[in-house]
Amino acid sequence: MTPAELGYRLPAEWEPHAATWLAWPHRRATWLGDFAAIPAAYARVARQIAAYEPVRVVGRGAVLAEARRHLADVAAVTFVDIPTSIRRGTTTPASRPRSRRTSVSMPSRPASCWKGARSRPTAPARSW
Repeated sequence: MTPAELGYRLPAEWEPHAATWLAWPHRRATWLGDFAAIPAAYARVARQIAAYEPVRVVGRGAVLAEARRHLADVAAVTFVDIPTSIRRGTTTPASRPRSRRTSVSMPSRPASCWKGARSRPTAPARSW
């Protein structure tokens, strides 16, 4: 049977959900430019989201410790220690419409947190 036949579906990212999940940045090779500014930018995104809903920050070991240093004072943020292999390729998990559990959004990059991240930009692109 397919997931759809079993009653699963992929909810839209703006639908009600229990929390927003963020994988804390740690692989410098996946970021262009100076990585030093990235954790602070991530922390600002997490703080903004946490003002409206719970945030779950995932990482492992030293990566999660760094996230705690940036966000320990934010009550709506929970830190979840999970192996890197589980985080790889994260997306919005399927949920059953009849279940009491709400769906969860797990972006793998900060841009995925924003509703319009995949839409056309509203401002003209810069030419470098």
